[in-house]
Amino acid sequence: MFTSRKKNIRLDEAHPREAIVVSFFGGDEYYAKCADRLARQCEDFGLSYDICEYTPSDGEGWINICRRKIAFYTEKAEEYGAPILWLDIDGQIIADPRRILRSGADLGAFLRNFRYLVGFDPVMFARLLHPGYLLIGQSDRTRAFLETLRELDRTGDPEGTDDYILQEALERHEGRLGFEIFSPADIVFSNEARGRAGAVFQHGDSGNVKPNVTVATQHEALILTPERRKRVLRDSAEAHVRAKRPREAEPLLREMLRVDPRDPDATLRLLKLYRSLGWKSKHAALARKAEAEPDLAPRILRHRYEAAVSDGDLARAAKLALKIETRGSEADRAFARSRQYRLSFDEEAEARGIAAEARVPLWWWERPYPGNLGDMINPYLIGKLTGVPPRFAPKGERVLAIGSIIKFARPGDTVWGAGCPSAGHPIEPGAEYRAVRGPLTRRMVLEAGGACAPVYGDPAWLLPLVHPDPGRPKTHRLGLIRHFTHRDRPIELGEGVREIEILRAGREGIEAFLDEMLGCEAIVSTSLHGLIIANAYGIPARLATFVDADRQIHGDGMKFDDYFLSIGLREARPFDLTGVGRLTGDFAARCDDNPEREIDLAALIAAAPFEVVPEVLAALEERRRAKAALRARMGTLTRRALAAVGAARRA
Repeated sequence: MFTSRKKNIRLDEAHPREAIVVSFFGGDEYYAKCADRLARQCEDFGLSYDICEYTPSDGEGWINICRRKIAFYTEKAEEYGAPILWLDIDGQIIADPRRILRSGADLGAFLRNFRYLVGFDPVMFARLLHPGYLLIGQSDRTRAFLETLRELDRTGDPEGTDDYILQEALERHEGRLGFEIFSPADIVFSNEARGRAGAVFQHGDSGNVKPNVTVATQHEALILTPERRKRVLRDSAEAHVRAKRPREAEPLLREMLRVDPRDPDATLRLLKLYRSLGWKSKHAALARKAEAEPDLAPRILRHRYEAAVSDGDLARAAKLALKIETRGSEADRAFARSRQYRLSFDEEAEARGIAAEARVPLWWWERPYPGNLGDMINPYLIGKLTGVPPRFAPKGERVLAIGSIIKFARPGDTVWGAGCPSAGHPIEPGAEYRAVRGPLTRRMVLEAGGACAPVYGDPAWLLPLVHPDPGRPKTHRLGLIRHFTHRDRPIELGEGVREIEILRAGREGIEAFLDEMLGCEAIVSTSLHGLIIANAYGIPARLATFVDADRQIHGDGMKFDDYFLSIGLREARPFDLTGVGRLTGDFAARCDDNPEREIDLAALIAAAPFEVVPEVLAALEERRRAKAALRARMGTLTRRALAAVGAARRA
């Protein structure tokens, strides 16, 4: 129990929020003398103080006595309704501490080991604050924090000291406190240093900590936690690999796996390293061990699949892809479908005996797996236009065509129809720009010092030439296409409305998307390529968005304006679907983001960095003639209507 032994509470009307010094002592006579000394020092500086004696129960140990501090100073804060300054009883006040006592902070303390804030690295220490000098304010935020302290004192680890409970409270408390971090200049550690200017406290050390530290529950320095140790090991291993020292990376990855034997990242990194080094026996042993773990087995299957793809073993890759379909996670299946789509062009080339140099080197964005339709139509369209399956070209000179991928262009690359997602991206002037999505992208190329003819158009406009509208009856009044970042937005679809999934795998998936779109009378799309393809097929369309979505489409919106300008429209103004609880077929009447000026397909094809097959050119000519015939009919009807109006007026 606590008994007040030395107490003097002064009323200072000028500073009613000045903290009261509180502490307690017990046990050895040494601590009673420390209490006398602290009381005298408080009197010398005219401070309010309350120092109590604690009488421990029989057998009560050091850990439990330390733990009593929590109940003591939280109760004193409540008793006085004023800020308090807890001092360990062997601490001393050697100068007027009022600038600290009048702080007004929610919580004040020294950092661990009395470190200075600048340069302090919290992960190097198991705990954040020193518990021996603790200023506790009287704000609502402080009172909420004291409640957290009390709760953890009641329910926390019984072998934890006050220091342990304080750290737990700092980590778990949901509120945001205002802190004052005491300066290391405020404290000295010996009588010889007492004369140092600015010091307020002299630290005491009773000697009871070290004998009990192995018994009391401890926190672990954050730098020693498995996640941080793994991060350091991983980054060090990566540095060796980048410096072409893979052998030096191997022991680091093994240690990373020893820290966490079930870490899939460490396992896969080590497997890939063994494979690159040609250490077949080590690779096989680790793979077998990992495959025995249910959580790791699907990842190893994917690793084997990637190895087959890298080796160009198309048959083995196909077999492993089938296994992934039955055993892998949804993410693994999506990845395999994307890769199989890429490999399908290699398989076709191999079956037809087409050499690599005869194929268009093409790069396209593949994520999120299995693939965003606006990106995955790249190889599909180029293959149809040339009659030759393209090859995926992550390196060397390549063609960048459909999508907001111009930012990936390097010297020697050829850009044909690509655009930029936002105005802030750098442009490579050393690439060849044969056509771009719109005038805003062209302006960026010119400003960067590149050359670019005024040939505009997203190559997706050529899809009707390779996959024409079959002219089937419409099945739905409206089709909704959502960008993959909007897939989780809640919206109810009314009668006559269907959703058309934007993530597609394979040629069949692409053609299914096109046919589903062609079955709709109108399209509303939050995806740019949903709008572009609808425009290309002449389907009334409207650009939309979800303003309240947690994730938004990458970029600053420039790509939408860029495309709109290419078809003769002013800036894009997408319709916000956020407040639309139920989307009905009536929305088709609002689908008016339609071209004022169509893309010049002949100019776009003429700018292509490859030869286009005669069948496509014939389809283009047929389209031109049909448009010309339609314009002629419209002209005839217009002339007849005007003549009829004139005759009526004369009559």
